[in-house]
Amino acid sequence: MTKTSLLPTTAVILLAITAHVAGERNPGLITKEYAVGRRGYEGAIGKWLIKKNPDYGANREDRDLMIGQHANPDRDVFRSLIKFTNLDIPAESEIVSANFSFRADLGGAPRIAIYGLLKDWTSSTTWSTALAGETTWNSQHHLESRWGLPGADKSSSEERYDGDADRLSTPDSVFHCTTIQRVKLDVTRSLASQFAHGRLYGWLLTETTGRADTYVNSRISSARLEVTYRPPPGALATAPPTTKPHLITFYLAPTKQIVQNLDRLNELPFEGSVFHGARNDRAKDWQGDIINSVFGPEKLALENYSEFIEDVQTIQSPPSKFVHNFLRVNTCVPGTLIERDIPYTWETRPRSNDDVTMWWVDEFDTVIHNMKVAAETARQAGMKGIFLEGEEYGGNIWTYANQLDARERGKTYAESCAQVRYRAFQLAQAINEAYPDMTMIVYFHIYREPAGLLKSQSFWNHFMDGLVEGVDQRMRLVTANSMSYGFDGLEQFQEEYEWAYKRAPQISLVPEKYLRQVDVGFGLWFNCHGWGRDPEFYSSSASWQSRVEKALSIADSYVWVFTGGGGKMLPDWWSGGNIPQPYVDATLNAVDLM
Repeated sequence: MTKTSLLPTTAVILLAITAHVAGERNPGLITKEYAVGRRGYEGAIGKWLIKKNPDYGANREDRDLMIGQHANPDRDVFRSLIKFTNLDIPAESEIVSANFSFRADLGGAPRIAIYGLLKDWTSSTTWSTALAGETTWNSQHHLESRWGLPGADKSSSEERYDGDADRLSTPDSVFHCTTIQRVKLDVTRSLASQFAHGRLYGWLLTETTGRADTYVNSRISSARLEVTYRPPPGALATAPPTTKPHLITFYLAPTKQIVQNLDRLNELPFEGSVFHGARNDRAKDWQGDIINSVFGPEKLALENYSEFIEDVQTIQSPPSKFVHNFLRVNTCVPGTLIERDIPYTWETRPRSNDDVTMWWVDEFDTVIHNMKVAAETARQAGMKGIFLEGEEYGGNIWTYANQLDARERGKTYAESCAQVRYRAFQLAQAINEAYPDMTMIVYFHIYREPAGLLKSQSFWNHFMDGLVEGVDQRMRLVTANSMSYGFDGLEQFQEEYEWAYKRAPQISLVPEKYLRQVDVGFGLWFNCHGWGRDPEFYSSSASWQSRVEKALSIADSYVWVFTGGGGKMLPDWWSGGNIPQPYVDATLNAVDLM
């Protein structure tokens, strides 16, 4: 009896997947970021108070926060309130640090102070006299209760909530604004107190110089609260979300070249790259490299990648900023387990219409072994994780019609879908053994909209179901979003972002686990509009900066830059060839504004 006949039935596969529980207890520190519209969070509330119109609701769509004085005849004074509700932090956690930030447009050089509030408040629905219960300059709740002093100004040095005082007497922190920038204020003291008392009342923001035409305007959509906490004993370790997006490049250069000029990394606008995992003694440029060998018939050996591991460790050694690096694994190169007398090369790999074997054969044990080697390589090198690519560069393992092993065994499409899900679960287990808390970026998307062949014959979403269900709860999964390659508009990024959190869970068979561990990333094709001796003609450096800013403003974790394609004058970030300095500066500016 062969191993194939012993493979689980669909019912047993689902039982095995359902029974799996990953993760450890007593996790260390966890950092989370809360921002409107990110990961479905909508719990931030902003409100501004007007001294000139002390009973106004002051709700305006063009701005949510105003702080300071505008240079008008009355030199009107503005203050703002901000709070973050619905924080998914376990009760009895210890708040270790907390930072509130927002992007500021300003006049003059305002000095912004933030005070912990001792009373609750509401927002408003109108730009006129407040409705009953709404918060104003005069009132905590209009027609119901007033502040201790107008402008929420009655202070106390004691943390007594819902008493006479409106706010703490000393600010958590003060920030001096000198240019348009992201204002960052430490609010650890007051948030720790509010959390411990179950009173997430938020903060009062004021301008302390008192000068006319000295102010800050902002939108609540730019506001973020970053909290680091220690969960209570016995809490289950989960994947901590990335607190801000990082800009990486898809492929910079071979690690051998990079270690010869580490100073060059400091000149680049990136925090990491996707690498190919070069074999120590490779005969050709790609043969035996991890990138194109995991989903093939040849077993990999960890010792063959020791030089690559050492190179990455050197690249990431302190004080390097280049620490968000990933190991690329192509699932479709060679994309078959049919053995040859001579190992596959790029020229001899299967093509997308060729028959392949993958999901039903005993030799899939080799893929499981290879995936574990890839994960262990990434872990030992100190990389963030794996960039898993599903594009059909070689054998098409995703289409039922190409599966020779399924046809020879008389397996239906439905049976094969269940088998693919089980195989993905096995691969997840192999990753868990080697590197359970990695980040995995998945290209194109973690889930794809069922349509055409994807609806009738594709295995992709079934593979993702097994992978998502099987990976350790500490792992972050990033949907890579290559659809955003040429996006220019903010609404395009926002639409793709929302698809991942609203539509994808409807496709998934394991939506709750998907939502717990997923991040949304974006890919940008640097030269997607063409390139030449005058690149500003094809795509200006200003428009490139705008694209990077928009992608970073929406993404959860990673924005990756692909540079390549056809043409004789391809830009090269590593050498600096065909990339004028304005494009480097524009990329750095976009990153600095985050």
